[in-house]
Amino acid sequence: MSIIKNRINNHKSDPINKKLYSNMHNKISTLLTLMAEKKIDAYMVACQDEFQNEFPPEHNQRLNWLTSFSGSNGMAIISKGQLFFFTDGRYLIQAAQQLDKRFIICDQEDKKAIKELISNLKIKISYDPYLCSINFIQYWEQIFSEDHHISFISEEENLIDILWQRPIHYPTKAPMVLDSKQTSVPNIDKINLIVKKFTTDYLLITDPAAICWLLNIRGNDTNYTPILMCYCLIKNDGNMILFSYLEKFKNCPSGLTLLPFSSCKEYFLKLSKQIFSIQFAKETPVWFWQNCKQAKLSPNPCTMLQATKNPVELSGIEFAHRQDGIALIRLIKWLDENRHNLPTEIEIDQQLDQFKELGNLYMHKSFPTIAGFGANSAIIHYNATTSHNLKLNQNNILLLDSGSQYKAGTTDITRCFHFGVPTSLQKKHYTLVLKCVIKLTCLHFPAGANGCQLDGIAREYMWQHGLDYPHGTGHGVGHYLSVHEGPIAINKNNLIPLQENMVLSIEPGLYFINQYGIRIENLAVIKKSNFANFLHFKTLTKVPIATNLIDFTLLNTQEINWLKRYHKAIEQELAPFLQEEEKIFLQKYCIL
Repeated sequence: MSIIKNRINNHKSDPINKKLYSNMHNKISTLLTLMAEKKIDAYMVACQDEFQNEFPPEHNQRLNWLTSFSGSNGMAIISKGQLFFFTDGRYLIQAAQQLDKRFIICDQEDKKAIKELISNLKIKISYDPYLCSINFIQYWEQIFSEDHHISFISEEENLIDILWQRPIHYPTKAPMVLDSKQTSVPNIDKINLIVKKFTTDYLLITDPAAICWLLNIRGNDTNYTPILMCYCLIKNDGNMILFSYLEKFKNCPSGLTLLPFSSCKEYFLKLSKQIFSIQFAKETPVWFWQNCKQAKLSPNPCTMLQATKNPVELSGIEFAHRQDGIALIRLIKWLDENRHNLPTEIEIDQQLDQFKELGNLYMHKSFPTIAGFGANSAIIHYNATTSHNLKLNQNNILLLDSGSQYKAGTTDITRCFHFGVPTSLQKKHYTLVLKCVIKLTCLHFPAGANGCQLDGIAREYMWQHGLDYPHGTGHGVGHYLSVHEGPIAINKNNLIPLQENMVLSIEPGLYFINQYGIRIENLAVIKKSNFANFLHFKTLTKVPIATNLIDFTLLNTQEINWLKRYHKAIEQELAPFLQEEEKIFLQKYCIL
């Protein structure tokens, strides 16, 4: 459904949530009062912070503070007459549960529905240009065209910050510097390569992950991505300025100057007044575009290099997946042993953490664990809370999507389980998802093919049954960095050619509101095919796939043989690191 006006199973009758929605109502009312004082028609509040973080620190979660929406992608437009909320297919159900009932919720990718929704509006929408990227504003300006009498107004005074008084603090400390065991390319070589790729006086990079990749450092300013909150300004002679919350930087690269992050705007304005030409990407906050006299928009030269992993990075990523595989095997064994007294969703998350912490080089999660049982598994990015924490039983499906940050690499894996007797329909849906995984994994595709082309191929078996899923088939993954790393992806919009040694997820799924959800996710690296000028995927994930959910009559011989080979490879690789009873369990679990 593109537009949601009615709530779906939203729990608003719960005593705990009555207070939550009352607070939300009061905040919105206070914001509307402030808007009236400042003569603002409508105000935009989005998930982004000035670093465009997917998982911003709590003090930067302005949309969550205002609306209680906890997803990683959402945008609210607050006006006296109406409240609108836009998100993608992953979060439509979640938004319907979490938002005030006055919000009209719409799929941000359904442009036709949006235009019908706003056709009679005549408003000016104010926004903070330091929090919204260039491509974000351009996307919405294109949809909210002048034909609908809607315009966007840059407003540097952030209204949420006026209302929300809280301390702004980052746990910044000296970053970890990667050594040759973790990356084979020195930072000076990366910097020299980047300098050759831009033709302006300066290059501004506002993506902390790209900066950490460039300097071979990792930080601790967010809970899930090991980044340092920073911007970087690179001069065409190779000298650099790092705007951050760092006071000291041990082993600081030659030519790098540290300045406080608060000085970034003033420094940039001085450069612009001196008519220096500055290059930056469309992911940069629109404030820089508005305040630069000689701006050049061009893709961040780090991102494609960052997406293509070198042999040392790939070796580390393989290690990380082996560690994750061991932890997941132990969790599956634990769940099987407790099938007659199954845990809650939160207890599963906690137990998995304990198993992962036993692994070498484990640092922390790469995103909040999604452990959804039954109807909760249909919420694509569900997160259990103390007030909504189901206890498992043997009558439905558990969807477990987890990821880790090891010093060697980043992981992301989804598996589904049923501890009773699955229905024939559950088995059919699970098997169709599995067939899509196998189809894309076994695909040989020409060099230069893009994610848009592969996305349609992956969905073939579902389309044959009139089924589909509301998210992309895969995303890029960093090397001990962002679990969702651009610019590559497997979805209907991504046209960037895929290359050897890029790491992506393969994760089709099916979701049935108030019933269950299914997703199977592996990470894979692109390698050269045996066919000239062709590529194929090599699976990195080392966790067996639940077989009691499979309808084997829907699998062909090739698919069954692939599953046998995959399970055999997992047994051979993980067995040396498992205790005897864990080996025996793994062998039994892998039997088709």
